[in-house]
Amino acid sequence: MSAHASLANRLTVLVFFILSGCFLFFFCPYGLVYKEQLILFESTRVFSKPAAIAELVGTFLTQFYIFRWAAVLITLLIAVLLWDGFRRVLNFIGAKHSAILSLAPAAAEMVLCCQYEYPISMTIGAAISVWMAVGCLNIKKPMAGTIVSIICALACYPAAGIHCLLFFITLWAGKGAKALQGLGILACAAAYIWASGRLYLIDPAQAFAYPLITGSAIGNVYTLFATEVIALACISVAGLRCPAWAAASAVFVLAGTALSLCRDGKTEYDLKISTLAYFGHWDTVLQMGKENPYNSQMGAYYYNMALAKRGELAQGLLEAYQPMCYGLFLPVDTKSGYPKYIASADALLLCGDYSQAQHSAHIGMTFTPHCRSSRAARKLAEIAIADGDNAVATKYLNMLSHSIMHRKWALDALDLIKDGTTYRENNNREILVSANDFGPALRNIIESGDSHSSTAVEYLLCLDLLKKNSKDFLSDYHSYFLPFNAGKPLPELYMEALAMLGLGEEYGVSEEMTAACRDFLSGNHGKYKDTYWYYLLYAQPGN
Repeated sequence: MSAHASLANRLTVLVFFILSGCFLFFFCPYGLVYKEQLILFESTRVFSKPAAIAELVGTFLTQFYIFRWAAVLITLLIAVLLWDGFRRVLNFIGAKHSAILSLAPAAAEMVLCCQYEYPISMTIGAAISVWMAVGCLNIKKPMAGTIVSIICALACYPAAGIHCLLFFITLWAGKGAKALQGLGILACAAAYIWASGRLYLIDPAQAFAYPLITGSAIGNVYTLFATEVIALACISVAGLRCPAWAAASAVFVLAGTALSLCRDGKTEYDLKISTLAYFGHWDTVLQMGKENPYNSQMGAYYYNMALAKRGELAQGLLEAYQPMCYGLFLPVDTKSGYPKYIASADALLLCGDYSQAQHSAHIGMTFTPHCRSSRAARKLAEIAIADGDNAVATKYLNMLSHSIMHRKWALDALDLIKDGTTYRENNNREILVSANDFGPALRNIIESGDSHSSTAVEYLLCLDLLKKNSKDFLSDYHSYFLPFNAGKPLPELYMEALAMLGLGEEYGVSEEMTAACRDFLSGNHGKYKDTYWYYLLYAQPGN
């Protein structure tokens, strides 16, 4: 290859990775950032399952995904490592434009990484597998090369996981084996993975996906084999003679199309608003929730929380999209998905419902990968501290103290517990309520005189109104709001609800509000689209 062509290839590769980094940073960064909230680094448990090296390195690096720039940079560097290894394999078989062709499997991994449940350990496993093949191909002595290749073939799945298939594909291609031999090698590899799964006590479906956990939010878990399929495609066309610009154009178009298609704007919005709330950026959360371009339940949920933190839930409730009562709390079950599992405890903790908050956080911990979510662990520690259960709090804080990004917070909280500075905030009476039955739990908080009772009152009255339950609203208004707010100005939302019930000045409803309600009831609906009356008339489930 001429010096001019070599320089052109290098520039093409550089431009490709710069553009990929810009796409990840500006268009789908929170799919990467969110990975940190699903994983809690532990160095002692990874060797009991396959992909031990990939998991150890991957979970360690994932700690730094808490920073947006670090998430993008680490993802790019691992993709570059995979690209360079595959390029060397293509050089072994004399491929033309190997540097450009090798961008394709690297792009496939970056596309997969945009999915928040796709762990970075998968991409690390792919890079480990390719570089193991490169090491075997560089051994010049045939006998030594064969022995090392057999050892690596046996060690690849325990070290790298399911992307060990790349080792067999690249080694087969580098040694120039025929297609039939390659199929036989892949069949043996599949049998080996199946047998290894039995040894590790994991079912076959999980064995052929590990370290990706099956049953997650990925629509089709076996899209992970896109990297292997694209690697085979690159090897099969390696002998074709075509201009460098044609090869580069094909890779750029395919990679750009895949990256664009993999980006789900609503999911990215949900992950962003949840993450910003987790980091405490409530002003930004409030603005995002008010705009809510996707009519997202998660957006409404955190918008309502941001209002409640300001004591303005009733005032701003209907100024943004509300999915009826499902924007106040997030009911969860075993099919809700990671973001809802992890987020569902936030509003419950804000209202002081420690029992249901703990239940939701436990679900979040149980159904996230490997049952060790850093965000769920932190939430469980906060709940235990507020509930006065220092033993449980210490357990989760000790877990968090092993994580670089959470160590200072955990150690500071442990010091407070040791000094006796923390105190029990929960004075709730012990009652039994069904999971996701929020009304009785809120009434219990209020009647217990909990420090969160003012927030609980707001949530309870808004819950009644969004459910269109005027009987419960009037009862709760009399029991919990009126005794402590008599003579104070009423939020318009409450006035509108009271006016619709035919109640007047004795309840603090102004004459103007009463007149406006009559005007609405006379049929002049379009003038009152931002009122509770309009919501009461037109809001329906699914609308």
